[in-house]
Amino acid sequence: MWGILYGFQMQFNRRGMELSAGGFPNIVHSPENSVEGCIYCLSLEQMALLDNAVGCPKFCIKVVLPVWMINCMEPDKLGVAQYCVPAVLYIARDTWVHSEPLCNSYNLW
Repeated sequence: MWGILYGFQMQFNRRGMELSAGGFPNIVHSPENSVEGCIYCLSLEQMALLDNAVGCPKFCIKVVLPVWMINCMEPDKLGVAQYCVPAVLYIARDTWVHSEPLCNSYNLW
């Protein structure tokens, strides 16, 4: 499902193992912005695999934040029901963040 997280912005400021790897996506607090994305329902086993793949807890922390959801892809035809759900997100640890973002999400287009 599609969701929106208010009060955050996507930045490519998460560093890789080497500086030449560039910046990887991360979210940072930004009251005037929002981040859109997909919400997935995962089992505990799948969540453990994802934790390992993203390097949690070494490279990032896992937080639960409120994400607004929409219940349909065609709101003009079916009507819209919006609701808020708790969602698990990963945020890079300070030691794994570039001091300046290498690219902002709005610079990608």
